[in-house]
This record gives sequence, structure tokens and C-alpha cells, in this order.
Amino acid sequence: MAETENGHESHAPPPELAKKVIEQVEYYFGDINLPRDKFLQDEIKKEDGWVPLTTMLKFNRLKQLCDDIEQLANALHDSLLIHVSQDNTKIRRNPEIPLPENSLEYWQEVKNRTVYVKGFPADTALDEIQEFVKPHGPVKNILMRRLKGEKTFKGSVFITFADKESAQKFVQNDEAKEFKGQELYKLMQMDYWTKKNQENKQKREEAKALKQAKNKETQDESKKSVYAPIFVKGIILQVQGVPKEKLDSENSKETIKKLKEFFQPYGEVAFIALVEDQDKVDIRFKTTEENYAAKVWDAVVKAASDGNVKFEDAELHARVLEGEEEQRYWADFTKGKLAKIERISQGGRGRGRGRGEGRGRGGGRGRGGRGRGGDRGGKDNSNQRKHTVFKDSDDEESEGPPVKKTKDESNGGPKEAEVE
Repeated sequence: MAETENGHESHAPPPELAKKVIEQVEYYFGDINLPRDKFLQDEIKKEDGWVPLTTMLKFNRLKQLCDDIEQLANALHDSLLIHVSQDNTKIRRNPEIPLPENSLEYWQEVKNRTVYVKGFPADTALDEIQEFVKPHGPVKNILMRRLKGEKTFKGSVFITFADKESAQKFVQNDEAKEFKGQELYKLMQMDYWTKKNQENKQKREEAKALKQAKNKETQDESKKSVYAPIFVKGIILQVQGVPKEKLDSENSKETIKKLKEFFQPYGEVAFIALVEDQDKVDIRFKTTEENYAAKVWDAVVKAASDGNVKFEDAELHARVLEGEEEQRYWADFTKGKLAKIERISQGGRGRGRGRGEGRGRGGGRGRGGRGRGGDRGGKDNSNQRKHTVFKDSDDEESEGPPVKKTKDESNGGPKEAEVE
């Protein structure tokens, strides 16, 4: 029989049960869990730190150990960390043992005595891990890591020891290298984060390189498919007889404008290129209809007096480009077009060379294009990286004090961390 602080007698729990109750409740009010347990933090604010034992029974692991209020209270009388009220109905953390300051320095110190262990089977229970670790030093916390958005144990844990030396000895201890025949992978948590950060950095760099390669491939294909012209046979009409003096540098622009107006009633003109040092121009019509240029010229001849086509008192003759001449025209045109696109994408601007960009066949002057593009400067809007100290990079568990759910979705009680 045991006597409580208020003089009442009660049956004490078996020693082994009392030991487990003390360990479990001291974990709840311990240095690592209490700063991270929002539910318990809210409860201790209500009555000068006191929490009813009826409230504590909402924690599943404690309730599974013992659901008798008197036995719980009698067991906890032997705890140095936990105070029991005189009426044996409430408990609180010993005010003479204050919590460490909730600071980056404190959590950094916790990390320095925490070990990462991987290799446990997915069906491993917390009690099994506790029994496995217990011979290797005083343990303050065991965190079972789970898949993001799920409750499935991923086979790895963070084990926080009471001191750094115990943690290091556990990592180096070959007697703790296997669990149920499976080899365990152990690292100090700081080493684990360093390795993990390096792996994540490499993954980001590889993903970035792959994205850049795909973007370039897409751009290259886009240039070919979008900007490369459609080869349509028989739409290039070479016109001869335009006076050379009208095609010199001073007059060519006006002459090309007049030629376009001259042919426009018979077929829409897409482009006119000069043939260097000759009285010829190549007229490309805007159409996908093959042999369209011949139809246009026939219409022009039919509309002329006596079949003689006159342009500003000069008689014109024409033929449709065919064979190698036609292929060369389209090759030059495509080359010039893609070169212009490349200059624009790289921020360049200015007149180009080749068909559609500057001089026509043979390098003569033509209606060149001026590409506009490039970066006009301005402030750098690149994203600034934020440094998060206590964040697990590959699952939902955090290294520092996370905000815990206040209610378990299954039973309406406080959500309980998988810890000792």
C-alpha cells in the first residue's frame, strides 16, 4: 500500500508498469517534446502548468499503459520531473527544472546528439526500436519518419541521446549494426543533413540541366517547325528588265514598293529580293498553291497592251524559278530566316544577310529585316533563397519545433508523436 501527498492510500502499480508510466509522461513534458507539442502547451497555460490526468489519458500510448487515475498518480510520485497535485488528479512539470530556451542554438545542440538510422522493416513498432536502442545509452527521443501525407513508416528514425558522446558511440558500435538480420545505416544527424543537402543540390543541378536541354531541343524544333518556310513549288517569279539605275541604293526601296503595287492586283506579293548587279528581281507570292507564279504572270501579260508588259516605260520579261535555282532560293531563305531568329533569341538586333534579311541572291540589296530583341537591363528580379534551419528535406517531419495537430482524426484525442 502507498500513501499519497494528501494522506490517501491506494494500491501502487507494479514496478515495471510504474517505470513505463514515468518514462512516457516524462517524455510528454520533456525538453524535446513539450516545446513542439501545441496541444500540451495550450493545456499547461490553463492552470499554472497543471494538467488533469483525465486529459493525459487522451494520449493513446499512456492510456494503453494504464487508464487508472490513482495508479498513474502513484507511479508519478517517484518522478523528479513531474509533480503530482495533492488530490492526485493533476500533474505538471517541476517548476524547478525549467525548459531550455527555445532557440536555434538549443535545437542545434539537439542535432549534435541525434543519430539518423535507416534499415528498419516497415512493420517495426516503436517499442521494438526502444528496446533495441536502450542498452546503448540514455535516450531522450525517438522519431519514426513517415512518408509525406501517409502514416507508413519509411524505415528510418532520428534518435536523440542525452549527450553527444553516447550518440557517437552508438554510431560507431558494431554490435548495433543489425536489426532482425537487416543491416542498419547509421550517421550523426549533422552528417546526414550534409550528405542529404549535397544529394539534393546534385539532383537540382541535374534537373536544371535536363530542363535546359529539353528547352533547347524544344526551341530548336520550334525554329524548324514554326519559322522554317513551307517549300511550295512554282511561286517564285524572276522578273527581268527593270532598269539598273532604279535598283541602286538610292532608288531600290521605292522601286520595290512600286513593283509590289504593280503585281498586287494579280497575286499577293510576300517578298521581293534583288539580284545583285542585274536588272532582275525575284518575287515570291504569298500562297500555298503550286505553280501560282505562272498563273500570275499569265494574268499580267493578258492585261498588258499587245502582250507587252511595261513597268515605267521598261519592258518586263519573266520566268518561274525551277529545279536547282528554286531549291537554292528556298535554302538561302531558310538559312537567313533561322539566323534572324537566333539573333533575336540572343538579344541581337540589326539587318541580316541573305533572303528575307538583307541582300538578295548574290548579296544584292533587298528589303532587309531588323530584328528587335534583347534585354534592356533593369533590376535583377531573381528569387532569393530562404534558409530554413529545421526542415526535413524529404518528408513531413521537422528538425525543430513543428506545430503539431491538436486532435487525432481517429479518436478526437491529441495526436501523439511516435516517440519514447
